[in-house]
Amino acid sequence: MGAGPARRVSTSPRLLAWPRAAGLPGNLRFHDLRHTCAILLIAQGADPKAVSTRLGHTTVQMTLDRYAHLFANRDDEITTGLDSMYRATQAPAATTPAAPAQVVALR
Repeated sequence: MGAGPARRVSTSPRLLAWPRAAGLPGNLRFHDLRHTCAILLIAQGADPKAVSTRLGHTTVQMTLDRYAHLFANRDDEITTGLDSMYRATQAPAATTPAAPAQVVALR
């Protein structure tokens, strides 16, 4: 199975028994695993489009409607990244002297 959306499966007794067989709470639903997958992807820094594709949502908006509050927690990370990029541009120039500028006569 690829990275596409999960396929529907029947709710057979065997499927309903898998949480206990795995040592998980018996009331765990398959859909709970979808939410867990989405949350883990977002925590790893996956962008909304990648999460949307993985979950099989028809639009990114559907994903953001459900999980936007998890992306909001990344503001500090984004701000730090922008600050680091800015500071890198303000670093002193290398110690190698620059070549003298050439003057070109205008006609």
